[in-house]
Amino acid sequence: LGLNHNIPRQFALDQLEDFIFYWRERGEPSHAWENKFRQHVISCWRREQQSRAEAFRADQNPPLDNHWRPSRDALDIMLRSGIDPEFIDEATPEFILYWRERGDAPRELNSKFIQHIRIQWAKYTSSMRHSTEPRRIADDWQPDDDVFDILRLSHIDENFARELLPEFIIYWRDSNQAHTSWNSKFLQHVKFHWAKQHRIDQAGHNHDGQQGSPRTSRTRDSSLADDLNDTSWAD
Repeated sequence: LGLNHNIPRQFALDQLEDFIFYWRERGEPSHAWENKFRQHVISCWRREQQSRAEAFRADQNPPLDNHWRPSRDALDIMLRSGIDPEFIDEATPEFILYWRERGDAPRELNSKFIQHIRIQWAKYTSSMRHSTEPRRIADDWQPDDDVFDILRLSHIDENFARELLPEFIIYWRDSNQAHTSWNSKFLQHVKFHWAKQHRIDQAGHNHDGQQGSPRTSRTRDSSLADDLNDTSWAD
């Protein structure tokens, strides 16, 4: 039994008492008790293995109730994909309700949940990116890669643009205004400051090469102050 069926010797011996009792009660004679005992042990072993497998599946698939949550591994996979953890939490009740109403929750609950979340997240991010509904700027807002591609075509340094980002977010967050495209607003903001920076640099260069009167100097100082406080780019 151990050689052909990988059945432990102790398991076979444990079945001997039941085997003897069963056949003694039946009172039937036999010339092949060893063969009958071998079949009896194999049958018991298969039932034992099946019971263990069912118990294992039950442990791996907890009841799909309102307290169900994805496994730690499944959660890590979704977080590494850049999915917001709050979005995952908010989408969980919908997933539970869907499978409970179907009445046949799949064994691969975590895999199904990852697939469900990825699809919903893709729809959500796409709708947010192309939404025509005005919305306030997020604290962690970042421009799309297309924005920097456009700036490069305009020969505007990317690092210059990124340095303006915190100021841009603070300004619009404090203004509490909503817009349909923050990418367009940021492009406008960067181009305005890039042009202003070049005007200041050019004016400084011209000023160094001239002996202007005190009146001219005061006029230029006033003009620079106006430029630095100018927020016409936000209109």
